[in-house]
Amino acid sequence: MTRLKTSIPNEQDWTLLDALTEAAIKNHVQIFVLLYEEIPQALANNSKRAQEMLEAISTEHVHVLRHRSRFDRNVYWSHHEKIVVIDQTVAFVGGIDIALMRYDDHSHRLQDGAKGDQGLWKWNDYQNIRYVDFHDVQNNQKDVVHRACVPRQPWRDIACQLWGAAATDVGRHFVERWSHARRLKGGAQFYDVFPALELQAPDRQIIPLKETRKDGGSLSRSIGAASAKVVLEELKNQTPPSMALTPLKLSCVQVLRSVSRWSAGTRHESSIHSAYCNRIEHAEKFVYVENQFFASATVEGDATMGNRIASALLSRILRAVREKEIFRVVVVMPLFPGFAGEVENESGNSGPLLTVMHWQYRTICRGKKSMVEQIKAALQEMDGIGGTRQWSDFLCFYGLRTWTTMHQRSSSDSNNSRSSRIVTENVYVHSKALIVDDLACIIGSANINDRSMLGNRDSEMCVIMEDETKCFGKSMREASMKEFFGNDTDFSNWVDSVVWKDMQARACHNTQIYREVLLPLPDDTITTWAQLKQLRSDRKFDTSKYSPDQMIAPINDQIAVTKMNKIQGIIVQWPLEFLKDETLEGGSLTMGSLAPSIFN
Repeated sequence: MTRLKTSIPNEQDWTLLDALTEAAIKNHVQIFVLLYEEIPQALANNSKRAQEMLEAISTEHVHVLRHRSRFDRNVYWSHHEKIVVIDQTVAFVGGIDIALMRYDDHSHRLQDGAKGDQGLWKWNDYQNIRYVDFHDVQNNQKDVVHRACVPRQPWRDIACQLWGAAATDVGRHFVERWSHARRLKGGAQFYDVFPALELQAPDRQIIPLKETRKDGGSLSRSIGAASAKVVLEELKNQTPPSMALTPLKLSCVQVLRSVSRWSAGTRHESSIHSAYCNRIEHAEKFVYVENQFFASATVEGDATMGNRIASALLSRILRAVREKEIFRVVVVMPLFPGFAGEVENESGNSGPLLTVMHWQYRTICRGKKSMVEQIKAALQEMDGIGGTRQWSDFLCFYGLRTWTTMHQRSSSDSNNSRSSRIVTENVYVHSKALIVDDLACIIGSANINDRSMLGNRDSEMCVIMEDETKCFGKSMREASMKEFFGNDTDFSNWVDSVVWKDMQARACHNTQIYREVLLPLPDDTITTWAQLKQLRSDRKFDTSKYSPDQMIAPINDQIAVTKMNKIQGIIVQWPLEFLKDETLEGGSLTMGSLAPSIFN
């Protein structure tokens, strides 16, 4: 909210706070902001300060409410949706928080050499959540990491802009939640202090998204035309050239929610989970999943995990195994969950990190009920021991990683020479998206875990979009593949066995180079705590100048740079065998008993 002036080409100096200020003061727009009121002991959001900053614009035009659950059972559940609604006719829905360090583009830069008040990421907007967790966020005029030494955490996210009836539905949802929070805030005696909010848009008005120009092209029309033009003009310089920048008229758009009595004062709704499972079960050729988490039940009767998204994926894959058809599932997710600190088992500091790792590995590849092991068993049953089909012919997990050289002058050298250090960091996947056969896409705020999917925990919002021409889904998927794999080859035809193998080969190639030159965690060659502890003790470099996950740190090494330059794109293998010989679930260290209600 506080991005200031920058000299970076093509970057916008305009900030959200600037926009709200002009809208409220100059244009007399009424602004309603609903914030999640965090538990201060658990999160450092400081929503109270955000409320004060917003109300300082104009108490006449800016109205802010903070809300959270008051039930003892679910005190850790949150409002997780991320929406903006304008006049209840234009809406933004996705995974992007209006928060520190979320700003990024497809280049995923690891450094910002300018001073804290001059860089693209101002002051504590330059962050690395693996290096240090958010804290003291109200002091936004100071750096929290040494930006000349520590690489920033790149960010990957997805959101969409809606016009027309779907945007009106997003507005309905906000009105419903605002009214619920208003009723509860401060008791009945304060009810009239907070303004009521009513639906202003025509009920279910359908507004066409585009019209045909005389020259045969298409134009965005209606209420969204002006805003669409601004957004699309800016995107021309910001996105990979493969991205489709023309608004598309979709066959069907439906808003989805996870809400319940505590979050919205409504009956329990888990339509996001229902839509995920339904679209996956009816997939014909492929499913693309991009999500911050992947913790889900793989069998019916799982008493610990409630959501059945992994089970739906597995069921569709097993049908393909039995019917001997080609079917692909691609999952892109973070290499590490977003918690700070070293990965270790000797204190409780890694508890949240190891807890999430445990539940994700349990879903993906560890134990007879995991997805990978069930696919292996089905292949052996169908093809016999000598069968040529592999589980990876159906399912692939990928992560994202990038690198750069950071230059720093040596204070001890009389010649004031500069050292060149190779640094790396995983690109943190924060998106929550599903693409099925390029026909249906789901974009929103819901993670693949019980917190997001069950409906009676975190509040969430997604939108499912169906396009019979498959243009929208295909353009979105192609743009992602070019960002991940590089622009030199088309990796979008997953049904083609050559393309499928080439995708895996490129991820393997990149992973091997990282392993040889930098050995960043997590890595499949490290399977025990003893190995990891030895690697840490062998480090001879200043670890405060690197991500905690980097085990090798070449300095002024041109041979190493030459090897790194052979990396293509940012795709790497997801580490299926990291710490496979250890039990990651371990009582108080991993908060195992609390995991179902806090982390899942």
